Amino acid sequence: RHLLSALRIAHASPEEVAVHYQASWKALGLSGSSQGRENAIMLSYAGPYESLSLAFTAGSGTGTVYMVYGVFRTS
Repeated sequence: RHLLSALRIAHASPEEVAVHYQASWKALGLSGSSQGRENAIMLSYAGPYESLSLAFTAGSGTGTVYMVYGVFRTS
């Protein structure tokens, strides 16, 4: 299964990036939640053997840094 996908983010808005990962992870059957405050977004999705998070703060002076964290278990 492809849990992480490539996305050209150079021209994508932070909202587009969040929607892309939400849709991708939901399509894989993962359940999750999202939180957003001001210009910060955090997505957390999990399945029986995996958990994934995407976090970022948009609009920093050096560009937006997207952090993806994943844990994959065998049993």
